Amino acid sequence: MNGVAGAPTVLTADPALNTVVAVMYNYYDPTLISDNSAGLVTNSANRIVLNPYFDGSNNCTSGDSEYGIPSGKTVKIESFLALFYPTNAGYFNVNQTNANNPAIILSKQTYTSTNNNACKFSLVQYLLKSYCTNKGINVNDLDPRIMVLLQKEAFSAQTLASIKGTTISMSWDEVINTLLRSGVIDTDLHDDAIVPLSVILNYHSFVLDTDLSIRFTYMVQIPNYMLPDVPPAL
Repeated sequence: MNGVAGAPTVLTADPALNTVVAVMYNYYDPTLISDNSAGLVTNSANRIVLNPYFDGSNNCTSGDSEYGIPSGKTVKIESFLALFYPTNAGYFNVNQTNANNPAIILSKQTYTSTNNNACKFSLVQYLLKSYCTNKGINVNDLDPRIMVLLQKEAFSAQTLASIKGTTISMSWDEVINTLLRSGVIDTDLHDDAIVPLSVILNYHSFVLDTDLSIRFTYMVQIPNYMLPDVPPAL
């Protein structure tokens, strides 16, 4: 597809070609509960894939919408790097000065329900949904004390910037190298490529003793790269 005259061609990669740049784990808070050592489960009820977040200030107008994501619904590379790679060293680190940025606030995210409706994400509500699904109980059966403790626990996890714990991540150089080696992008000094980059928060509720894997996806516009003629296998 040809771009606007004088402007780079902007093409969007298949969102399924999702590259995870970091996996974050929250830490145990002993002020809420005395002990908990459960591992992360992989039940589908304990996983949520959020809708891709996009930067409303991006005025990109060229591109394609083959995968239902117009090129305007992207995150500028400057915005992405400011959020997660704020230093010249290029190492992953959630920028604390951007704690109020809606791109990393949990309550500002949405997900698509089974009937294709866009729903606002709530950490408390989705933890309750996962817990009750796995236990086969109704949320009204829970002790009100548990509900209060869960609200207090989730209050400290309103944004990715407030998550304290372990993070496994790639540097920005490693991200670009991975995209090149896996065939998601190719070098080109005249085009831009929009690729899906993800940050996963593996959140453990010590109050409910249950886990939730939350995938944040950002359609990042990377200049001077193109999509390959033959897309890589998923």
